[in-house]
Amino acid sequence: DKAQGFIARAFVRLHDGEYDEALRDFETALRIDPQRLDAMHGRGKCLSLLGEDEEAMSCFNRLRRILPDDPDIAYELADAMFAAGFLEDALRVCLECLALDPAFTEAYVLMAVVETRKENDGLAFDHLEKALEIEADNPFALNEMAYLLHLQGRDGEAFDYVEQALDSFPDFTEALYNKATILYFQGLLDES
Repeated sequence: DKAQGFIARAFVRLHDGEYDEALRDFETALRIDPQRLDAMHGRGKCLSLLGEDEEAMSCFNRLRRILPDDPDIAYELADAMFAAGFLEDALRVCLECLALDPAFTEAYVLMAVVETRKENDGLAFDHLEKALEIEADNPFALNEMAYLLHLQGRDGEAFDYVEQALDSFPDFTEALYNKATILYFQGLLDES
């Protein structure tokens, strides 16, 4: 299957961070076989990673019509909606994702990020606590909890959470940034 060759290469390129090249391969595969759902999903992911949020949302909406019971597709749509600034829509689709899979940790984390952006810290904490109840070592939930605690001036607790995030995922850039920020505000890191 000629489309499969392009899809396989596209997923390797996607994994390697070569988003433009991966997108071209997914689109080539879709020209060969427009019904390939894996290529549609990969195309949407590339578009999202390239900041083409409107196109990504269109792609994931199409996939949702085809696969309405797939929580991964619902989450990808919610993430693209968040990136495009559609916060309420992102929350709504996260809830739809959780209705399909109540243990979908990433949906709780995304809901917490949205609520933090909306300055609803109480709801953000609730979502992060649920995410960590499901997956205690999820580095994204741990890092978001650290960020939220830091915003509240609770840097000691924040530092513990960011350390746990880095234990789970040592090269997690956002957690490294959070750690440096917390250390700076604690006076343990100078501006240089």
